[in-house]
Amino acid sequence: MWVMVSLVLLVRLQGEDFPPVRLTAEESRMLYQQARVTPGANQIGLSCAFFANVPLVTMSSGINLADGSEKSKEFVSSIYGLRDGDFNFTSAFDREIFFKLFAIPAKEVSVYYRDAKREDLLVDAKKLLTTDINKALDQGMFVSLRIKGTYGTPHNVLLLAYRGDNYYCHDPIIGSILTLNVDEITSRILCLSKARSKETKRYFTAYHLVALPAPTAIDKNWLSVTKLANDQEIKLAETQRKYLSTVLKKVEGKDGVAASFPSVRFAVFDDTGKSVISDDLPPEKMQGVFNLTKFSVSSYALGKRDMLPVWLIDGMPLVATGYVGGENPKVIFFDGNQRIVMTCGDALGKFKQSGCYFGHVRLIKP
Repeated sequence: MWVMVSLVLLVRLQGEDFPPVRLTAEESRMLYQQARVTPGANQIGLSCAFFANVPLVTMSSGINLADGSEKSKEFVSSIYGLRDGDFNFTSAFDREIFFKLFAIPAKEVSVYYRDAKREDLLVDAKKLLTTDINKALDQGMFVSLRIKGTYGTPHNVLLLAYRGDNYYCHDPIIGSILTLNVDEITSRILCLSKARSKETKRYFTAYHLVALPAPTAIDKNWLSVTKLANDQEIKLAETQRKYLSTVLKKVEGKDGVAASFPSVRFAVFDDTGKSVISDDLPPEKMQGVFNLTKFSVSSYALGKRDMLPVWLIDGMPLVATGYVGGENPKVIFFDGNQRIVMTCGDALGKFKQSGCYFGHVRLIKP
């Protein structure tokens, strides 16, 4: 949607419709208090867009994805490398890919300002901050924000809240909350578009709005990703099995995987429908898909989320209901009719042949 005023606003919904936020003042307060006690995450290399948003994953899943240990780093690295094979954090990660892999509802917003000098646009940027962004924070949303870093290079932070003229962000450089006053953050959200700089200097502000449910109580007990069970399986109730047998059916006459299986939130690019996971990786380099499955199944078992992971195998979605670790890891699937067990190697081989489509499906309560 394009809106022409003194600036241009581009809003794009991600995956399914972005959930409306109708939090009360008390719910918003609880959500912010939860964010304050949720552990931060230090970036590795050029990974600020990934690690800035890790607290969102922790809050929504009950699992601390990045606790600073070497095992945690290896776990995250396997997921990070699913895009472009970068397992060493040497290139930036796309926020859109992050939210889709972890099935976190997010709405992308890009604002392109009028043609003017940077100092003249600070008024526009401040207005955007104190109206649209403040309103989102007031409604209980978080704002995953691109800013100008300390040395003038692009950086990413997670904006948690504001109080008066102070804004509180999770900054992955320090792995904790950074406080910026209104003028400091205004200056830093005004970014220069290199792609447009050949013709005219065009400035923009880019962010994602993220909605999480408000907690009923503050949780300080996080399960480390290094402590996930070696073997785990979700036992589906008969009502859930019948439900999945219906929603996993292909809708004929639709183009693309996501459109053909609308009940599954596949991690695909909105413009192309292609998987966000690189399909040129060999199966043995896709351990991150198994680790994402392990992560999501564990979060469901903890009672934190109502979704299970989905792999596209032989052109059809299979719900991963469990896994077996160890030297010969396996994935346990439900295809809508029966339980299927595959070795991880076989499953990843079929996964690659089907285009590397990974997603999540929401379950009804048993």
